[in-house]
Amino acid sequence: MTTTLAPQLHANGQLTPPLTPKGSKQALRSIHPSPTPEQNLLRLRNHLDTLPTPLLKHVHLSKVRREDPNLFFAAMKDDLPGLAPLVYTPTVGEACQKYSHIYSQPEGLYLSIDDKDMLPQILAEYAALLPRPPQIIVVTDGSRILGLGDLGIGGMGISVGKLNLYVAGGGSTRPGPSRSS
Repeated sequence: MTTTLAPQLHANGQLTPPLTPKGSKQALRSIHPSPTPEQNLLRLRNHLDTLPTPLLKHVHLSKVRREDPNLFFAAMKDDLPGLAPLVYTPTVGEACQKYSHIYSQPEGLYLSIDDKDMLPQILAEYAALLPRPPQIIVVTDGSRILGLGDLGIGGMGISVGKLNLYVAGGGSTRPGPSRSS
């Protein structure tokens, strides 16, 4: 006997889930309906309430920002006083110190002193990768971050956190996806 684990698409347009016994009336007609923005916001709030530490909340909010920026900034605008400490100080300092222990996609643009003669070209090339021109940027040399000292590449979270606050609190259009270099 052969068992098929992949869903089967039938001529009538129904998608039968894997491991459905023959003759079963269970079939999916289409994709599950999308939740409303309000439902997503409530789910995010409820999930954050289950996380035991500010650092875990910071990590989750960072993931939400990368995967669903509209939801992230809606949450920030809805509860800026409650979420600001999670995306910026004091929590971002701990996140930067533990940067190498937290998995995430690299963000931002990293430049070396060796790039100084090519800075205009590098910035133009980077801007061309973005879906729209940036309205605001945050620049740092990475030293003396929040009084924590030189965090090197791990300090990018400070710039990202500042940018998140500027966008959410200042009413700027949310930034496009950031890319690493």
